[in-house]
Amino acid sequence: MKFEYYDYNEDLFANSIENKPAIYVFSNFNNLLEAKKHYQKPFLQLESQFMTLSDFKEKLLAKEKIILREEKLPLLIYQLLKDNEKEQLKINSYADVIEFSAKFLNFFNELAEYQIEKLNYLESWQEERFQLLKNIYQRYQDYLDREGFTDQTLIKLSPSLNLDLLEEYSVIKFINIRHFTPFEKMIIREINFLKNVKIVLQLFKEDYNESDLEITQLTFPEEIVNEIKINQVEEDIFQVFNLLNEIEDQDKVTILDPNFNNNNYHRFLSSQEINFCQDYSFTETRIFQFLSLLQQIYNNSKHEKNIKLPVKDILLAANQKVFSHFYRLSLLDKEILKELASEEYVYLDKRLLNDQLSSLLPLLNDLQLIRQINTIEDFINFITGLNLDSIQERNFTGEKEKLLDSLLELKAINKMNLVSDWATIFNDKPQGIFSIIINYLRYKKIKRENEVSADIICEDFYKAADSQRNKLIILNAIDGILPAKQNEKFLLNEKQKEKNGLLTYKQQKLFDKYIFFRSVLSSKEVSIFAINNLEENLTPGGFLEELRFKYNLPYNDSSLDSNDLLPILSKIFNSGQACPEKLLGISEEDDFVIEKTDFGEKPFSLSYYKYKKIKDCYYRFYLESIIKLTEEIPEFNKSMSNRIFGNFAHDFYERLFQKVDKNLKLDEESIKVIANQLLSDYELKIDKYYYQFYEKFIINKLSRSFVRLTNDLKAYVNGEIEVINTEWQPSRNNKEIFLTTDIANFYLNGRLDLIIKTSAESYLIDFKTGKGDLEQLSFYELMLDQKSEAYKSVKKSIYQILEERLKHSLNDVEQFAAALKEQILTLVNSDKYTRIYKSRCKSCPYYEICRVVVK
Repeated sequence: MKFEYYDYNEDLFANSIENKPAIYVFSNFNNLLEAKKHYQKPFLQLESQFMTLSDFKEKLLAKEKIILREEKLPLLIYQLLKDNEKEQLKINSYADVIEFSAKFLNFFNELAEYQIEKLNYLESWQEERFQLLKNIYQRYQDYLDREGFTDQTLIKLSPSLNLDLLEEYSVIKFINIRHFTPFEKMIIREINFLKNVKIVLQLFKEDYNESDLEITQLTFPEEIVNEIKINQVEEDIFQVFNLLNEIEDQDKVTILDPNFNNNNYHRFLSSQEINFCQDYSFTETRIFQFLSLLQQIYNNSKHEKNIKLPVKDILLAANQKVFSHFYRLSLLDKEILKELASEEYVYLDKRLLNDQLSSLLPLLNDLQLIRQINTIEDFINFITGLNLDSIQERNFTGEKEKLLDSLLELKAINKMNLVSDWATIFNDKPQGIFSIIINYLRYKKIKRENEVSADIICEDFYKAADSQRNKLIILNAIDGILPAKQNEKFLLNEKQKEKNGLLTYKQQKLFDKYIFFRSVLSSKEVSIFAINNLEENLTPGGFLEELRFKYNLPYNDSSLDSNDLLPILSKIFNSGQACPEKLLGISEEDDFVIEKTDFGEKPFSLSYYKYKKIKDCYYRFYLESIIKLTEEIPEFNKSMSNRIFGNFAHDFYERLFQKVDKNLKLDEESIKVIANQLLSDYELKIDKYYYQFYEKFIINKLSRSFVRLTNDLKAYVNGEIEVINTEWQPSRNNKEIFLTTDIANFYLNGRLDLIIKTSAESYLIDFKTGKGDLEQLSFYELMLDQKSEAYKSVKKSIYQILEERLKHSLNDVEQFAAALKEQILTLVNSDKYTRIYKSRCKSCPYYEICRVVVK
């Protein structure tokens, strides 16, 4: 075995690639592609072979058995797990096994690569867990052997090398592979008996252990001959702005990003100027986004005899262009959806769609088709039957073709009989099979349409070729990214990995450090960017700091910073002038002037809740009651809706009191009939997860509380009951002006839950599912016709439904009327809808708009 070493300033591939027949093996595909540029294909002679290390191993270990990959493996493992094993591993459904199976198989693949049969230095709980994993793996291995399958791990357990691959070649060159596993070392040493093996490296000889075939340290040149500039910025956005500023009018620039897969620069930077050297995830395509939305809607639908659509998911999907375009939703459709959401509808049924949203009937039909699916093949037929051509975008090459090819691959699951009965895996077969398809597509890659071969390229730091570069820019040289964070452990900690001879984080960090310094030291001009923002816990990474201290390199002030934000944004959005400060939320004076036109020409309706807003915050009163600001998309909460529960309770009691006789009696059967009808009426407003709770608990609780209320009222009300009014509010003719001001005339408005009249007195009852406010009863009393003899003697009470408590009010109505008038006059005599900071301001839904200053 021979070793060749090259300096950092030498061209690795130009020196190591020869025109003699050889097999060249590389750590990654980009190195392979770069090396091929230096190879000249011989005329009428044996061509050299170029392959990655993983491909080289697979070809050497090739067997006649079918190798199982990707989505087939989680399905198989899920079926092989016993119930007690699922319980121990906290696997409750197929969705839980996807991540587990990946870690599980990677773990045993690592053991195979490092030739480890027994793990030592384990704690007792680890011994138990390892034995559990081994039992599952043995069962998995037995199944594959029995069915004539294999996988990437099993072919390493009993390796037999197919040396025919090497027969025509005398030289095997491994190019700049910094680390080999024990399994790979065994292969290399076995080949070395038969062929001329060369290990080619770009580092100092003293940094490499030739017997162990791996880097042991990293020695830096005493002096650097290239130009290195280190830039520090406050935010990620300034990193991008400074990058653009630096590459302007530049040729042949390479940008390396260790956070490449998590950044979205390609979304707004021109692909005509920068070539992003990547295959894009299929998840970025419109077809995938549409299928994901469809999956989410199906999963959250109410699956009864007739499917009911989830309002929340439909509304969110309707705001996605791909979904609204596919189902041809109009602006009016979206407004209707928002209105139904604001009324707290949870579901939409066919009747409601026919009445108000006929555009969504095709969606309902699609979901009905999905519900009838029994196999992957059924689902594939459903997807291929959709008119996906209407939503394809031009940005990607062969979007629909990639989908169809992937679906054909999935058909193999049926042909291989990996699943005997889908019902044993999924409670809801269509939902489960849909998840398999979506998860399978997540791992597919696709190319962009018309990718240019620009002189400026941006690529993954960890996958980039070991090339010489004239101009190199490295982004995100920050802690946790460069070097990367330590991966979450599957079973072993770092010390145990080291003792058992497995790859440790410390070793991986050294290999990554080599990539960083090799890239820097082999380039003529280097610019490195790091974010330093202590508030967000972002600091320059260890590799960068070591480079800085070694060569005494200073931090350069960024040419662009926060002071340049407005003109930069103005340029990006072509506004022609600086962005309005108000749009960026940096104006200090946002209080609005009170004007007569705010209240309209007609008398202003003042409810108790509007009055409470005036007392609490003029600014919020303005936003909610004057300009009636609403959310673009209503906020949805997974918990049970307090508003729906309150409405349900009030409606129940209204219907019950409409049926009671003058003695406040109502038989049990009538209560049940009213309850069942109410549940039916509220079916579209109660989430499926809470419906049984309403049916079995809430109805019983409300019924018992109603009986308690009627008994308490019988004891409380004096005289014979003459009138029972529910949901009372003033008639149009009885809405008298409460207060006249220069800006507006105010009348009181609201709805009182229950009024009971006897010949002597009137009783005002307000139902509350929460604590309630006794002051509100005085507001309602002011709404009554004070001139009428019927309301000369009034008693006021709140009934707290859940506590089954009738709480009486002794508040003086005249005193409240004076306080109410004073509040209104203080508002109208003010100049502005002012804001005053309170401790509860941060919980206000308008806090981000208000930006009230703490005083």
